[in-house]
Amino acid sequence: MTRVCRPGGIVMLQDLDGQLVWHDGMTDDLRADVERVLDTLRSTGFEPFVGRRLFGLTRQAGLRQISTKAESYHLYASQIDGEALNQWSLKLDIAKPVIAATLGGDRRADLFRRAFLDHLGDPGTLTYSVIFTVVGRV
Repeated sequence: MTRVCRPGGIVMLQDLDGQLVWHDGMTDDLRADVERVLDTLRSTGFEPFVGRRLFGLTRQAGLRQISTKAESYHLYASQIDGEALNQWSLKLDIAKPVIAATLGGDRRADLFRRAFLDHLGDPGTLTYSVIFTVVGRV
């Protein structure tokens, strides 16, 4: 972005940190499957902790006057609402080929999807992530 931005221009980057990572209230089996899926997703380029790296990356790129903000993004303490549940359902549908390859097939992927969505719908769940916003000048 620094190459296409005019001198003195502003670059803004924003990304999540901890997506699909921080949960409480999961069964041990679901937590183990989430870890396996995350390991496979990392090999495809998915980086669940890229948000926290944005500050360092903007410095490396030579930006100046960098400001950084971290805010709660996903915070589900108890059951999540229907719209958020639909978004997670879509995310899991998109990731299904990777999930199936990791866990051993479509049937296992469907069971994982159901278990994860059940976790999000459980009144004892806690799931969260943080969004980082970094703004700097070229």
